[in-house]
Amino acid sequence: MSEQKHVEDPQHPSQEDKKAVKDTTVDIPAAVNDMATKHPLQNRWVLWYDNPKKRNSTESWEENLKNVYTFNTVEDFWCLYNNILAPTKLSIGSNYHLFKDGIRPMWEDPINAKGGKWIFTNPRSRKARLDECWLYVMLSLIGETLQDEDDVCGAVASVRKAQDRIAIWSATAHAEDRQKAIGRSFRQALVDFGKNEVLKYQSHADAAASGSSFQNEVLYEA
Repeated sequence: MSEQKHVEDPQHPSQEDKKAVKDTTVDIPAAVNDMATKHPLQNRWVLWYDNPKKRNSTESWEENLKNVYTFNTVEDFWCLYNNILAPTKLSIGSNYHLFKDGIRPMWEDPINAKGGKWIFTNPRSRKARLDECWLYVMLSLIGETLQDEDDVCGAVASVRKAQDRIAIWSATAHAEDRQKAIGRSFRQALVDFGKNEVLKYQSHADAAASGSSFQNEVLYEA
């Protein structure tokens, strides 16, 4: 696995990264530089982007994964959010990944290896709901309002033809009570979540074994 790349200044993404995601983002301006006017977050976060359909034939999935922006204050989050395309504006097959700094959005990452993910499936008939749900999930992450937040690694928004998904990744798939608590708080973060809608939890180990991100045994429901 290649060494994780960090954006040294979270207000100024590298030219290489900005070029790599120019089809999904607009230029992100510098936020207020005076830390006295900012509100720090408990964790530092990284937004990643990938689109397998734009990967060239010699590029691996990991090489196609682009570090878009790194932030650790409330103001820098909104600087990012107000200058990036919403998930519904991304091309089919694209993914946004918002993860704690130091955790790559990959099954193979040591912190993810024994974990799994809660999956929310949003039908295309309710496509407009995706953007608002993604915003509230991100706010739940950076605001540390999910249950057992220390076990939460990040979240992924996946844009697909038939249905979109938002997944929250956690570190310990075997901890049933902990995962169900995270699942319940995930439900609360989702906009207009129906009584008949169900969140499903799958392990990364099963996903790695099957090669499928979502077609795996359901361990828990919420």
